Amino acid sequence: YNFASTESGLGINLTTLVTFLRAVEAEYVSDNQYHTSVHAADVLQTLHCLIQMGRGGISEALEKIDVYAMLLSAVVHDIGHPGTNNLYQINAKTD
Repeated sequence: YNFASTESGLGINLTTLVTFLRAVEAEYVSDNQYHTSVHAADVLQTLHCLIQMGRGGISEALEKIDVYAMLLSAVVHDIGHPGTNNLYQINAKTD
């Protein structure tokens, strides 16, 4: 994707990105059996594959900022997930 390039990308500072990603990883609940940083990496990889398979389709229709936003969303989508489903949350009357 070359997000770091200022000419063809977004000019993302890679050191800042790595620092951010390490902070994101630390925010995942370690005792959650499924919604972990490994799950986030799996979702990220799956999304990357879907974008790559869509060459000539979705990937051509998206701006670099859109792809970057999608990939970052995949990384952070389950931060703080308690590991329970909606029905449990309703029955437990959690916030």
